[in-house]
Amino acid sequence: MVGDILSGIRFLFDAISSKGVRSREYKKNLMQNFVEPLYAQFEIVHKEYVTSFQNYRTLLSQSKPALNPKHPVFAAMQNDHALSDTDRAKLTGMSKHLDTFRSEVGKQMAADPAGRLAQSVIDYVLTPGHELTERWGLNAPRKSLLIKLEGIASADLSDAKKKSAATELIDDLAEGLQRKYLAITQSYMNLKANLLG
Repeated sequence: MVGDILSGIRFLFDAISSKGVRSREYKKNLMQNFVEPLYAQFEIVHKEYVTSFQNYRTLLSQSKPALNPKHPVFAAMQNDHALSDTDRAKLTGMSKHLDTFRSEVGKQMAADPAGRLAQSVIDYVLTPGHELTERWGLNAPRKSLLIKLEGIASADLSDAKKKSAATELIDDLAEGLQRKYLAITQSYMNLKANLLG
């Protein structure tokens, strides 16, 4: 299977770098049949994160209950993780076919627009140091928030200070997601220009 992916990736980049009518048709098909669906799936996942982070912020802005390890925000995070797992898995699966992810070929292609797009999409959802098969491995933004919120909820602070820190944390993570979204969108636009230009 890995050999098939490597062969496919080599073929992809050979086709992208070659000239002629056949190459232009291939690039157009690649854009329509793979890159466009990948970016559309990425937008779905990003929107789910933004919506869920807004929901967490709303839950934390309520005066009751107090922010502790049993606060409803933690159940909401678990639920969101479970309900959006297939969208993230689909996104990374699509990305893995565009790049070889941690392979020698992938490293050689890091300067290519397709390789950059694929890697940045994977980096968006993959928790550093985790594998794609781990339960929270495919959920970096939410996992990071969960760990940090658990620390805040357990801290020896007033509830107002905990909720203020938690809200600030959510805002910071949401801003980080927006920056990544813009970077991925730029990678997508560069690849689109490369394929169709």
